[in-house]
Amino acid sequence: MATERYDVVVVGAGAAGGWAARELCERGLSVLLLEAGPQLDPQRDFPVPAAPERRLVSRLAGGLRGQPIQMRCAAFNGRTRRFFVSDRESPYTTPADRPFNWFRGRQVGGRLHVWARVAPRLSDRELEQWPLSYADLAPWYDRVEGFLGVDDMPMNPAEEQFRAAVERAFPERRVLRARVVRHDRERQPATIRAAERTGRLTLRPNTVVHTVALDSRTGKAAGVSYVDRESRKAGEAHGRVVVLCASTIETLRILLNSGFGNSAGQLGRGLMDHVLTGLGGPLTETASQPDHSADPYDFGLATGFQVPPSEDAAWGFQGAIGRGVPVWYFLAHGEMLARPENRVTLSARTTDAWGVPVAHVSCQPSPGEVAMAAEQLETMRGLAATAGLEVRTPPSGRRLDALAFRLWRRRLLSPHGAFLPGTAAHEVGGAPLGSDARTSVLNPFGQCWDAENVFVTDGAAFPAGCWQNVTLTIMALTARAADYIAGELAAGRL
Repeated sequence: MATERYDVVVVGAGAAGGWAARELCERGLSVLLLEAGPQLDPQRDFPVPAAPERRLVSRLAGGLRGQPIQMRCAAFNGRTRRFFVSDRESPYTTPADRPFNWFRGRQVGGRLHVWARVAPRLSDRELEQWPLSYADLAPWYDRVEGFLGVDDMPMNPAEEQFRAAVERAFPERRVLRARVVRHDRERQPATIRAAERTGRLTLRPNTVVHTVALDSRTGKAAGVSYVDRESRKAGEAHGRVVVLCASTIETLRILLNSGFGNSAGQLGRGLMDHVLTGLGGPLTETASQPDHSADPYDFGLATGFQVPPSEDAAWGFQGAIGRGVPVWYFLAHGEMLARPENRVTLSARTTDAWGVPVAHVSCQPSPGEVAMAAEQLETMRGLAATAGLEVRTPPSGRRLDALAFRLWRRRLLSPHGAFLPGTAAHEVGGAPLGSDARTSVLNPFGQCWDAENVFVTDGAAFPAGCWQNVTLTIMALTARAADYIAGELAAGRL
């Protein structure tokens, strides 16, 4: 068989990988885009009419059918369970006293298929510990938003009443319309469709990459090694550049399996998720009107507003009141610090269905983050009371939901009331960007100090946390890195 050679091999066909493919292909480069899971079929995987959500029944079934961790995700239901991995095939390990919920979507599009599309930007406040500023990222935020489209979600009357009540009682607080990426009814991500139109993209699903192979003579990556998901046959793909976009923990696992990237002792360290808490409660049945014309696979309608942090806080929250169902919810996201003891390593004993050592994830909140969770809950209770909203757990108030919550509580919540780490599905860190090879894994463009033709542009590259949803920033980082890669290749420096 002839050796496959491309300008760039991109690993992962989700939020980051799609942007890498688009930007690089449109700059005239040949790109091989590898995805560990399948290509989705619009008729089979997105049937219309959609299956009923049946959240409680679906979770019970998920626990019995090999998805006992995935079923804990808020987005898991009868319509979406196919977008989550099998925990039997794709396990991971944690210390017994430090549970972590790793929700994974292995298919072309990744977790974009259940993304709520909330898309705030980071500011210089959140970027203070980064080796780049808002001015460095702003053109790439503009590029991403210009392609995808970003709108301010209109508030419904109940949300407008909430805003008026809060801003009247607390003039320093602002209740803002949520910034949401425009819904795309196509099932293939728009970035990948754009890359395909160039004729320079080779998309290969069902390809489980486990290693970046280094050339011992040059110290550069020669390509990647993989296992075919279905046949279990081993293979290799070669490229002048390798870009890892496999999602934070999976990218770290590939680097750790590859045996480089840790000259500074930082690889895998500093894993973060959001400090996440939530409140909710029931509304009268007439308080919401479902939109029956909406795409049943559009999950961006679930957020109506955001409340940014107060001046001295590192957390904000988003919410909705009566959006299609007679409940309200607040969901607070707080910044977790990049502490070295929160880390990803490789399991010494456990492998996945393809024989690859799995990730061992150790992450727990600090005392300060426990205090933050308490502050979040206290503040949100106060704002709910101001607006006359009844707090109930779980929000629906149904007896079966309450019984299920009591049974699953320890798998969802920490003793101090926050959701378990990982539950926000915003995990970042572990291969931080930096300006010094002695203290970071990557340079400011995501280029690995230890192998100059290897780049990381997904959440693993975050050197510090934030309170915002991270997806828009991951896309902007990837577009910026792709521009740099194209320039370096053209100049003969890669």
